[in-house]
Amino acid sequence: MSSERVQLAARRRLQTILESITDGFFALDDRWRFTYVNGGAEQMFGRPRAELLGHAIWEVTAPAIADQLRAALEGAVEQGHVGELVLRADGQRWLALRIFPIDPEETPDDASDFWVSVYARDITEQSRYERDLARTNEELRHRNAELDQFAYVASHDLKAPLRGISNLASWISEDLGEDISTTTREDLALLRGRVQRMEDMIDALLAYSRAGRDASEPEDIDVPALTREVVDLLGADDVEWSLDDAPLSLRTERMPLAQVLSNLASNAVKHADVEHKRVEIGWQLQQDGTPRFHVRDNGAGIEARYHERIFKMFKTLKPRDKVEGTGIGLALVRKLVQARGGRVWVESEPGQGATFYFTWRDKHEREG
Repeated sequence: MSSERVQLAARRRLQTILESITDGFFALDDRWRFTYVNGGAEQMFGRPRAELLGHAIWEVTAPAIADQLRAALEGAVEQGHVGELVLRADGQRWLALRIFPIDPEETPDDASDFWVSVYARDITEQSRYERDLARTNEELRHRNAELDQFAYVASHDLKAPLRGISNLASWISEDLGEDISTTTREDLALLRGRVQRMEDMIDALLAYSRAGRDASEPEDIDVPALTREVVDLLGADDVEWSLDDAPLSLRTERMPLAQVLSNLASNAVKHADVEHKRVEIGWQLQQDGTPRFHVRDNGAGIEARYHERIFKMFKTLKPRDKVEGTGIGLALVRKLVQARGGRVWVESEPGQGATFYFTWRDKHEREG
C-alpha cells in the first residue's frame, strides 16, 4: 500500500472519529477560513458546513466576542502552544475552546489548509451549576454568620437571668447566716448547681452549633503530645491512664481533634463507676492509612440498645443530678468527626466497660 493511500485511510479514520463526537471540532487555514467542520461545530455555529467551509471565522462570529476569539487564535499560533478560552457565545451559551496550532516545520507543503484546529465544548450547564453552587455557598456563609450572631446574643440573654438566680441564691444564704436550716442550705446548693449546669449547657449548645465550621488553619499535629495535653487538662488524678506513645502525625485543625479526645476521655472518667478507674487512649492505622482512635474504660458498660441513643443530644443513661454533664458531649463528638469525613461508634457490654472508636481523616485525605 502506497504512503498516499495510508495517509488517506488515516484521514478517513480521523474524520469518522471527529464526526462521531458531539463536541465541536473545526480546522482553519492561515487566513482563518474553515477547512473542516464536524457536526458538533455545525450545531455550535447554527449553520450547515456548506455555509462555513471557505469562509473566515470572523464572518460567522458575533462582534461581541470576535476580538476575544481573534486574540486567542493569534496568540496560540504566535506562541506555538495550546491556547484555552472560555467565552459566552450568544449571550446564553458558554463555550470552552482549546486551540491547537500546527507547527509549520512539521506541516507538509500540501497541508497549508490546516493551520490551526479548535476543539469546542458547550459548558453552559456546567457554568450554571458552578454559578448556582457559588450562590448557594454565599447564602450559606451569610446564614452561618447570622446563626453565629443569633447564638451569641441568645447565650448572653439566657445567661443573664441565670446569673441573677445564682446571685440571689447566694444572697439568701448569706442573709440567713447561722439561722439557715440544713434542708434550705442543700436546696440552695442544688439550685446553684442546676444554674451552673444550665450555663454549661448553653456553652455546649454554642459549641455544637459551630462544630464543623472551624475556621482555624490545619497544622501538623503530634498526636501523642496532644493526647498528653488533653489528659493533663482534665486533671483526673484518680485515674490510671494508659496513653499510646506510637508516633502519629496528622495534618488537621488542632482544636476539633482535641475537643473529641477531651470529650471521650472525660466521658470515660465520669462513667467509670469503679474504685480503681482505668482509661486507655490509643490509635491504629487502617489499611487505607486513616487512623482509628479508641478510648477504653473499665466502667459499667452500655447495653447494645443504647449504643446509638447516647450520640443524640440531651440523651443520658443516668439522672443529671448523679452524673455531671450537659448531654451534648457525644453529639458534639459525632458532629466534629463526621465533618472531617470520619465516623464514631461504641462497642460495649454491661459489666465489660466501653470502648469508643473514631476515625479521623487528615486535611490531605479530605481534599484528595
